[in-house]
Amino acid sequence: MISCRKFTVILLVFMLTSCALLPTTESPKSEPNFDHTSHELFGTRPDIVEPQALHQLSPAQYQAFDSYFNSGKNKRVPPNRRVYDYLEKITEKFTYHGDTLLAHETLEQLHGNCMSLAMLTTALANRAGVNIAYQLMDDTPIFQQGENIIIKGIHVRTKLIQEDPSLPKNVFYLLKPGLIVDYFPDNKSRFVGNIKTSEYISRYYLNKAANALDQNEFNLAYWLALEAFKLNESNASAFNILAVIYKRIGAVAKAEEMYQRGIESLPTSLTLLKNYQILLRQQNRTTEAAAIERKLKNIDDPSPYRWRKLAELAFKSGNYQDAVRYYRRAIKIAPYMHDLHYALALVYSRLGKPKETEFQLELAMDNAQNEESRSLYQKKLEIYLAKLD
Repeated sequence: MISCRKFTVILLVFMLTSCALLPTTESPKSEPNFDHTSHELFGTRPDIVEPQALHQLSPAQYQAFDSYFNSGKNKRVPPNRRVYDYLEKITEKFTYHGDTLLAHETLEQLHGNCMSLAMLTTALANRAGVNIAYQLMDDTPIFQQGENIIIKGIHVRTKLIQEDPSLPKNVFYLLKPGLIVDYFPDNKSRFVGNIKTSEYISRYYLNKAANALDQNEFNLAYWLALEAFKLNESNASAFNILAVIYKRIGAVAKAEEMYQRGIESLPTSLTLLKNYQILLRQQNRTTEAAAIERKLKNIDDPSPYRWRKLAELAFKSGNYQDAVRYYRRAIKIAPYMHDLHYALALVYSRLGKPKETEFQLELAMDNAQNEESRSLYQKKLEIYLAKLD
């Protein structure tokens, strides 16, 4: 669980009305040519909140918002700014918490994760008639990738669109001005791309499925994952979490089928490839696992964050040589990321390579962005060298 921290919203007003096309994370639609379900292995479908109910508020919550939004003093304030200001007003004591909550729960409890904040923002925007957009940010993982938990190193933030009636209605603008609502970002946050509403909603169910899986509630996790699949059938995380669920209940053949089908649809998904390789290694199928490793080596993924996640998984699994390779791939792309050098130093330390460890610690110190980080790495280096004496 990530420790709670003070919530704040950040304001980014995009004044550009034309620019280069922004990337989108929505995968091309492809109908699965196999049955990814196995209802007979699980219990009856439990009560699951339907998509249309995710963003509902209570009558009292609507009344409080309406009173603020329709106040005479706000008449000249653009609608998206009124929603933003209301969020800023009510979230003064809002704290980060790992739970994925519905919109009304988030407002009642004044805490939640990034998806919870997006749910609340969407509920208010819908009430106000404000258009909203969703963006993915690559960040410190909320759920760490491992044998039984899917990667959740990406979080969703929302953009409250500012409509301009003076703009021509027959012209399409690639980037509209708006207000960004998010937890205060750190320097590790990275914009990944825009996503459609259906993918944003699917991530709610994936979050809930991951929570259920973590509690060994396999029936609930299964049905939640299916809800995510309905909304986005080309999502690597949906394939992955279903595979993990099948594996955890002992349906290994079905888990393998999920990995294989997912890789067929998304052949460059690092998460699917690496988790499938773990399954193969656990079955001592070394030749097939080696083939997956060759695929991983040949993937030209430009994101250092994805290679870092693979390296973290390899390190936690005790596959230190793999961790070295993946950290080196990440460092080749982003040599300025000091935390990558420090992580690689830890791997070399486990491998008993003092010269390489010392060198990476020095690189971490040299690339640190502030004096506090440099001093921290300096102390770690001194402690490490003292142990060698």
